[in-house]
Amino acid sequence: QNQADVMIELGDDIRNQIIKDMSPEQLAKVTAKLDVDDSADFVQSLPDELNSHPLSDPATVKAINHPANLRAVYECAAKLRGEPLEELASCVAENFLRLFGAR
Repeated sequence: QNQADVMIELGDDIRNQIIKDMSPEQLAKVTAKLDVDDSADFVQSLPDELNSHPLSDPATVKAINHPANLRAVYECAAKLRGEPLEELASCVAENFLRLFGAR
């Protein structure tokens, strides 16, 4: 967890360069033990190319809920878990149906 804590505290430029140079396996290992709050902080600190629709407006710092973020979140989660996007999406869909039931 110490590596992930350090990553969160790094400046944006340095963190972004390190993330770009990491393999999905390395990124997954570094972030695997983060708690939910730190995971959210880490995802929000990802480089812009990994988050095409930021979760907050830089001018107002107000949260933005944009449907396009779903794909970016799925892509990032799949990369962190070291699995294909399609496999993660299938798992999320199965969990959704188990939780809310098919209509």
